[in-house]
Amino acid sequence: MDKENLDMAYAAGALDGDGSFYICRREDKKSIKYVAGVNIGKSSKQLINFFSDRFEGNVDQKGDHYRFTISCSKRLIPFLEKIIPYINTKKNQATILLNWLKEGMPNKEETY
Repeated sequence: MDKENLDMAYAAGALDGDGSFYICRREDKKSIKYVAGVNIGKSSKQLINFFSDRFEGNVDQKGDHYRFTISCSKRLIPFLEKIIPYINTKKNQATILLNWLKEGMPNKEETY
């Protein structure tokens, strides 16, 4: 197995165990906004560095807990397309998220 495939398999295993694939609805007084993303959080900065060295996303820290997040659809769609073949346990959630993004749903706002 070459390095890229090995890295994707490792990343998929980490996401299967400790990752989240999400779509959130955020509402204020004037609009509703949908935000989608993938994140993984650990107290091990080594794992978060693995993700940030290989994929475009954001790292944040609260105390001794680190989180890597991809929430920009321009980054998220290619990431999901690459990682889904390697995902096992959460393949259904990842596929639903990818299909939702491709339908043009993210950041859709409803005003009232």
